[in-house]
Amino acid sequence: MANSLFVLPLFCLIQSALGGQGNILSSLTDKIFLASQKELARIIELRQDQKPFLTNLVNNPELTYSYELNLLEGRVYLNLQQYKQAYNNFKKGLQLANSDLEKSLALYYLGRTFLLEGSFDSATKYFGEVLEHNPNPSSDFLYDYGIALYKLGRDADAFSALFNLYQQLQFISSAPSDELLTLLGLLALKTGKTNQAILFLEPRLLPQRRCSIPEAYYILALAYYQDNQLQKAESLLKETEELPCPLTIRQKNRVLLGTVQQEQNKYELALKTFTQIIQDTIQIYQDYAYLNAGFIHYQKKRYEDAINYFTALAKKFPDSELMEYGLYYMVKIYRKLKRNRLAIEKNRELATKFPKSKFLETTILDIAKLYYKERSFANAFRELNNYLKLFPKSRHRPEALYLTAVNALEIKEDSLAQVLLKQLVDSFPETPYLREAYYRLGTIELARHKFEMAKNNFLKVDSGRFYPYSLKGIGDAYLGLARYDSAELYYQNAESLLTGENGANYKFEPVSDSLMAEIRFGKETAKLKAGKHSSYIEMIKYFLAHYPPSYLGPRLQFEIGLYNYERGNYGEAIKEFYKVFNYIPDEPTVAKTHLFIARCYLNLNQMENAIKTFHYLIITSSDTVSVILALNSLAEIYTQNLAYDSAINCYLRIVEDYPSTKDAQNSLLNIARLYRKLGKNTEAKITLDRLLKESPKSEIQRPAYLEMIDLLITEGNLSYAETVAEHFTQKYGTEPLITLRLGKIKNEQNRFEEAKTLFLAASQGLEGDEKAEALILTSEVLIKMNDTTEAKNCLKNAITIAENERLKIKCQELLRILR
Repeated sequence: MANSLFVLPLFCLIQSALGGQGNILSSLTDKIFLASQKELARIIELRQDQKPFLTNLVNNPELTYSYELNLLEGRVYLNLQQYKQAYNNFKKGLQLANSDLEKSLALYYLGRTFLLEGSFDSATKYFGEVLEHNPNPSSDFLYDYGIALYKLGRDADAFSALFNLYQQLQFISSAPSDELLTLLGLLALKTGKTNQAILFLEPRLLPQRRCSIPEAYYILALAYYQDNQLQKAESLLKETEELPCPLTIRQKNRVLLGTVQQEQNKYELALKTFTQIIQDTIQIYQDYAYLNAGFIHYQKKRYEDAINYFTALAKKFPDSELMEYGLYYMVKIYRKLKRNRLAIEKNRELATKFPKSKFLETTILDIAKLYYKERSFANAFRELNNYLKLFPKSRHRPEALYLTAVNALEIKEDSLAQVLLKQLVDSFPETPYLREAYYRLGTIELARHKFEMAKNNFLKVDSGRFYPYSLKGIGDAYLGLARYDSAELYYQNAESLLTGENGANYKFEPVSDSLMAEIRFGKETAKLKAGKHSSYIEMIKYFLAHYPPSYLGPRLQFEIGLYNYERGNYGEAIKEFYKVFNYIPDEPTVAKTHLFIARCYLNLNQMENAIKTFHYLIITSSDTVSVILALNSLAEIYTQNLAYDSAINCYLRIVEDYPSTKDAQNSLLNIARLYRKLGKNTEAKITLDRLLKESPKSEIQRPAYLEMIDLLITEGNLSYAETVAEHFTQKYGTEPLITLRLGKIKNEQNRFEEAKTLFLAASQGLEGDEKAEALILTSEVLIKMNDTTEAKNCLKNAITIAENERLKIKCQELLRILR
């Protein structure tokens, strides 16, 4: 029965058929609780004369000591449903009983009292004592005893009692009632006696369909279904459509009919049946119909339709227990559709709504696996930790330990990963994850440069999909131990394993090309360390020439280009850089290669080629770092060639496209400086104001303040310049550069003494060209103050300090004037 989802909740449906909510045999049990036909006649007789009888008992209290009268009075109270009084009389009768037969009868009525009251434990207790006094009880006793046991859920014992009754009736050639046969069929079905259920019901139902219990047809069809007689079950259920029965039973029949059709691969007929249930005016069993209809679409790979039915189930029956299965299959669908986030969401809903679900363990583990697929390693790690706490004895614990360690490695929790992996290998030496665990332990030790320990762990991996990885790991460990011949040997073993006849048996992650390239590169590195290659660059060239192209190719070819670039061989570097594109480089490598090609052209003074290459990089690349570097390089070229507007456009591109970067702040400062060169002081001031407001905590504030002060001095706005200088001092304290600008302000205000003092103070804290500039400014003030001797001294000091040719020329001009 693999084609139907109904097999999953099937026994839930049986339970609802047998007892509790929605008891389909309520009419049957009501009849059982009344009594047999003989007893009913006696009850009618007693009811007609019960008042005189009770009056007689009151007037003659000595009669209460009679066994017979106590039982008679108890039965009167029992039929009046006054169970406490009935119990007292039957208890007195038991005390007055003189034989086993009398005791068994009193005990029977005590049990019957509790049965009618609904206290089934007490009922079975007294019924059990009946058997101690009377091993061959009456049919009435067996019926009541069977019902009490059935009500307690003791199905096997109930079946035994009622089957004894059935055999008694057979012995005396008396036909069993419909109620007895139906209940026997039901209990046989519950206790796994499917064939007996069919034998009880089939003779009564099939010839003339005269059974008075509508549920009997459903139970027989269910027995056929369980016995895999699907065609018989379908035929019977179709015929019952024409029989009068309550709508709830009809709906139950339809659910089973749809299920039987589904099992026979009659999917469209089954869908029609379930749709009929869904469209009915009453909602009973519609949740089953939605669930099974969704499951049919799932089997037929109509996943969107399946999702629609499962979603409808959730909306219309949010509290239905069947939502557990709906959510479970929605997860399976979303996994197949690779909608991992939705699968996680439905897994989470399943775990939350059904905390006792049989799927809970696999659900939490699946959430972690899905997070891992989404590369959300921290979330996967959290879920796996939760799993390990909730299910300490799970059969999946080895897998969970391993996956937790793998995710711990991904989030750089190597020490924790090591603890988990050691726990795995120590506690579960037979786990299929053992070799993988040793491999991971080896990689942890290798990363810590504990090469001997790494090697020992790798050596424990002697087969399996991680075997070639471990051979490479051993080679890496020997390389770290400077045992180059051993390293080369293990690299060679790994290479031989992959290229030999066994190579096809291994599946590698992420691709075999990557592993093979790393093994071969490790082998050549070992040869380099052993002196078998003349240099690293020669080793790279040998590697690229002798092995097939691999993912390492672009990187290594780039290194050859970089080697020539760093040595000033720009023409040769360009040739090597262009070879990178013979491989399949990733985007960052492509961008980086174009960047260095442009720099080579720049160093060769091939400006047009440099600009063209920078532009190509900017237009085609998505690598942020390289694009920003290219824009900055272009801006510098344009600035050097006095094309300030073009430089401004480059910087604006950085500001607009990458606003959150530090480069954007530097670009705003450069834009302001270029505006000043163009004489656009207003635009420069707006740009600096923007920079100061947008980056209040950035280091760019310092040069921005200084630039703003210089601008204000140029405009002659000395008062505002002083205010900005005060803000700078409050924020950063007194610095030589701000002191220098305060000196310029005083100079412009013709306050020469103060200016001289400030310039000299600034020069004490500055070096190089900045110190030379401060001394030149001091000399200019001294000339204004007619102190030419001191002015000459300042200029002589400045000319020895200055590195900038412009500053040296200025010193010489001033000295010439002073002569």
